[in-house]
Amino acid sequence: MEYKYRMRKLLSVILAFVLLSACAPSSTTLSPSALAAPADDAHVATSCASIYAAIPADARRSGSAVIDDYHATGHLYLVNFDNGKQSALAAGDETLADPSVSPNRKALAYKVGDPKTNAWSVVVSDAQGTRQKSTPWQPGFFIMGNWVNDKQLLLTTNPPITIFDPFDGTNQGFQYTDFPNYSQDTTSNRIVLFDASLGWAVYRDNDGKVDLFDMAAKKVLGSVNNPLAPFPVAAWSPDGSRVAVVGKTMLGATVGDTGDDLFSISREGQVTQLTHLTEHYGKLLTINSSGLAWSPDSRYLAFWIIYPQHGTEWQLAIHDTLAQKTTAYCIVNNANSQLGFIHPLPAPIWSPDGKQLMLENRYDQVSNHVLILDPAQKTAFPVFENMYPVGWMVSGP
Repeated sequence: MEYKYRMRKLLSVILAFVLLSACAPSSTTLSPSALAAPADDAHVATSCASIYAAIPADARRSGSAVIDDYHATGHLYLVNFDNGKQSALAAGDETLADPSVSPNRKALAYKVGDPKTNAWSVVVSDAQGTRQKSTPWQPGFFIMGNWVNDKQLLLTTNPPITIFDPFDGTNQGFQYTDFPNYSQDTTSNRIVLFDASLGWAVYRDNDGKVDLFDMAAKKVLGSVNNPLAPFPVAAWSPDGSRVAVVGKTMLGATVGDTGDDLFSISREGQVTQLTHLTEHYGKLLTINSSGLAWSPDSRYLAFWIIYPQHGTEWQLAIHDTLAQKTTAYCIVNNANSQLGFIHPLPAPIWSPDGKQLMLENRYDQVSNHVLILDPAQKTAFPVFENMYPVGWMVSGP
């Protein structure tokens, strides 16, 4: 019965994809948010994207999307945008979890659970969905984190922070005590963000700051203040030159007159404020903890923001580090969506060529579109319905 259900579900998803692909261009019936935004200033602008109700005939998309099914969680699919082929990644009654795409977009890692033995394995597949490596993992707690580089994964397990190479099976463990003044809240703060060389690490300390730590020199080089954050929201630029960090900006001396902004810390420890969102939108501006997404060329940062005057909707923002300006695109997500009980709102996902973004658009409390946005053209169109976007890989043969 489970097999038949899966096949019916897979066929329905394929049919939905085909129908979307076949649709002719239509007017922009998927309206962007109509709520008023503050007037543009030198640092922040609002430029609403036109959102098509179907895929335009001349729409460009390439590579393969990794998606999850809201109606059958624990299942993953690969959809090749170039030929429309869709593949289920689970075999039999397996449960898949914690998927992550490598920085070079050529490998997908995920956990595989065997319902008969309750055993878990770390699996790496290529862009065609073919499993390249499968490593049984010892019993006990473990969470698959992000790829640190194209060879190594960060796992939360025992030791609490483990760098694992799924290709040769080697691992390197770290204790919280390896990071000075680490905030050991094991309920919410299990995060250390290493750069690709494992030479620098980012973590939250006991003083309410996000620190950049030089692993060789055993020295904290720079910090960003964020006293209320339970864990750091940060991301290393693909070129490795700096790490973007969510921190707090003060509007005045009154307690509570604060909001989120983006800062960067260079490898040398220089701290730079990147955005001026709180100054623009007012206090309580919040950047979603789902994460920050760097474009492949290390120029742009995409993320979700919310502010009290905008009601209960997260909206997309992209910061241009070269122009030093942030643009909001009026693509929103209902903050009260029931889909949040299944998956947290995912960070925006850049295409391998850095020209487009794949985004979730939770337009009401129970439904969503998955959109592809072209920021330069300010146009977006839906590619999936009621699916959860996980990653964007290069196309396979």
